[in-house]
Amino acid sequence: MLEFFLRKLISSLLYPPTFCLVIALLGWILLLGGRFTRIAKGVIGASLITLLLLSIPALQKPAIRLLEASGTKTSAENIDAIVVLGAGVYEWEDGAPATKNLGATSLSRAIEGIRLAKKYPETPLIFTGGTIGDRPASSASMADLAIDLGIPEEQIITFNSPTSTWEEAQRTSAELGTSKVILVSSALHLPRAILLFEKSGISASPSPTDYLSDPSPSDILDFLPNAGAWLTWQRAFHEIYGRIWFKFTKA
Repeated sequence: MLEFFLRKLISSLLYPPTFCLVIALLGWILLLGGRFTRIAKGVIGASLITLLLLSIPALQKPAIRLLEASGTKTSAENIDAIVVLGAGVYEWEDGAPATKNLGATSLSRAIEGIRLAKKYPETPLIFTGGTIGDRPASSASMADLAIDLGIPEEQIITFNSPTSTWEEAQRTSAELGTSKVILVSSALHLPRAILLFEKSGISASPSPTDYLSDPSPSDILDFLPNAGAWLTWQRAFHEIYGRIWFKFTKA
């Protein structure tokens, strides 16, 4: 649990808008010290300008399109399982529908997995993803949603312990061995996930969902600052850091 918490804490400091504000704070501390005044003002100004630029949706569109997996047709031929990777989940509320327990990303992934399971009813549907604290595992919540939407319980398998993509890949490999799966995840996350699954000995056919990119041309409104753009950048930076980490550690 400590490793999971430290991983989240460190990564949160590296995402916008937090890292821009941290840099601005460092500049302010230098300014209060009365030394390096010119440098301090430059640091504060650069961090605030960066914060503004990162809030403009039109400037992020090309980068997000470049990072996301392209849509591909998947086939169940010789496929051993459909694997859906977990994401955000909320605390249980007695009597609440499964859709209320799932975050937007988890919900999108679950729906794509359910769509594929209905299309290929003979193929096992695996939901992965654990959590910490009192929240339920995302895999359990996604499985509940699948059952509510008509997927037979006997078709569903859940892996409730993994808390990272690498752990999900290892658990899947431990259960299935060398296999071929349809891998469902967010379009932004899927390129790295496929590398991790292939490193674990699993051949993964991508089924991207939860797209952040917008292929439509930018209009004047896309050049107006929007706090939602920071959330998109947070996810993009998470993947960029993850891919850099994989390059050096292969995990």
